[in-house]
Amino acid sequence: MRQKWIQYAKNTATPGYAIMQHNRSLANHQFEINELRRRINAIDAILESEVFEGQGGPEAQIAAREQFQFA
Repeated sequence: MRQKWIQYAKNTATPGYAIMQHNRSLANHQFEINELRRRINAIDAILESEVFEGQGGPEAQIAAREQFQFA
């Protein structure tokens, strides 16, 4: 009976869920999280330095965000 439910779940899974398989290690996920945190911190540092220097207008903030777009 369990196999029938598993097969039913596989057949009715949405494409987005079917793509999300648990074949990636925790280390890979942790690396991506750390990389995103590093990028966010870099953007914050750039924006804070530009605001502190008096050059942090909206154009500079937009340029900084575009420079560090997430992959």
